[in-house]
Amino acid sequence: MAARPCVITTIPDDGPASTVLTMSDLDGCTEGINESGLTVVLLLGDVAATEPPAGPPVPQAGLNVTQLPRFLLDTCQNVEQAKRALLGAKQYSEGAPCHYLIADASGRSFVWERGAQDSEHIIEAAAGPLCATNHPLHRHPDVTRLPEDTPESFHTYERARTLAKRTVGPLSADGLRQALDAVSMPAVPEEPWRTLWRSVFDPARRTMNVRFYLGDGPHGTARHSPEISFGVGT
Repeated sequence: MAARPCVITTIPDDGPASTVLTMSDLDGCTEGINESGLTVVLLLGDVAATEPPAGPPVPQAGLNVTQLPRFLLDTCQNVEQAKRALLGAKQYSEGAPCHYLIADASGRSFVWERGAQDSEHIIEAAAGPLCATNHPLHRHPDVTRLPEDTPESFHTYERARTLAKRTVGPLSADGLRQALDAVSMPAVPEEPWRTLWRSVFDPARRTMNVRFYLGDGPHGTARHSPEISFGVGT
């Protein structure tokens, strides 16, 4: 379902223009940015608890996990508007718990998660960068007290510790790329997953810069496309 990702730019008559990356359904996205600089990224929120789907997805009332980012990009300009929209929107998952990293052009950001009994959580950085991998931050708020990884957690805790170490102090765009590469899934036979793309957003310039995975290379390396820069409304 993620073998042929699409990048879509939408310029509506009524509403903000946006550029998004989607891996399957065209009415949603996994990440994107709009003309106000609002940026939304979807991530698996609890990889250790994720199960393969029992059957075809069954639509329900509200927004599914990929429609939610698109809803925010189509209706919000900043993180405060996004918080209000999320708290008022009906949402549902399809067996894969997800969380969302949301940021705006002012530099504000938060992570949105849903927990047990449909509880809702807004996580903001106490100081410095806000990092998310693939475990719920509302259950593990302190990166220094994360548990050890298991075969089911796919290194999410170790990747969080790595990001915390690599994002201390001011970080350049190249430094961010290096940090993301340090936590990408290795292209080795014993690892069943791959990092299919790496996105770097510049909310001030309204750009989404993406490098795509093309396949495994020799000696545990991966082959990638050149990084492509996509603007909003162009």
